[in-house]
Amino acid sequence: MVKGLLRDPLWSKALNKHSAGQIIQFEVAADVVVDGATLIRRGALATGHFTDVLKAKGYGRHAEVEFVFDKATAVDGQGIPIADEGEKAKGGRTEQTAVTAIILPALGWLATGADVFIPAGTTYDVATSGQHSVQTGR
Repeated sequence: MVKGLLRDPLWSKALNKHSAGQIIQFEVAADVVVDGATLIRRGALATGHFTDVLKAKGYGRHAEVEFVFDKATAVDGQGIPIADEGEKAKGGRTEQTAVTAIILPALGWLATGADVFIPAGTTYDVATSGQHSVQTGR
């Protein structure tokens, strides 16, 4: 298991529909040790990319940001693929949107959805994909 920390905050307002494919940087939060050998060191670079970005819109439609992890850097410098089903973050509160739509149906267009903000340091647990030979130097 690899624990990844988001290096920089993500804010949907700073992204657009063309952000899909843009690289996201993570940092490995703890050494990955197998049979006494450290395969991935704490602080190593891990990367992912955006798969979809939806901006906040009228009628309370909240922003959504989707991304996947791609790889983590092993002690020998190779990129180890990550098996990740993807992460999805949605802005706002769903019950707030429902109440606005019920109470103000004619003015629903005034209710703008909320943006997504994910602070730096947010952690994600992901697993590596497949089997790999890593030169550990021991």
